[in-house]
Amino acid sequence: MDGAPEEWSLTEHDNIGLLLGIEHEEFQHRNIRLGFPPVNVKLLRPAEVRVIKQMNANGRQRLVDFFKQRGKVTVSSLDRSSAVKEE
Repeated sequence: MDGAPEEWSLTEHDNIGLLLGIEHEEFQHRNIRLGFPPVNVKLLRPAEVRVIKQMNANGRQRLVDFFKQRGKVTVSSLDRSSAVKEE
């Protein structure tokens, strides 16, 4: 990903993780209807990627739940802190 900070990439693979398909609950709350399901892409910090790699679907769901608790689950930002304690 061009322009992403170096600390966002996994050092062993030099890539950035993405979490696809978090439901757009905001659309439901605002009664917005689309003729297609929107695709959501959430940028992941390295420690978040490791949680998913270690826990598979359970790790993914834990991250989604955490993002929902924080609010703005569908918003990505290169300056947000990790949802998981960084090593």
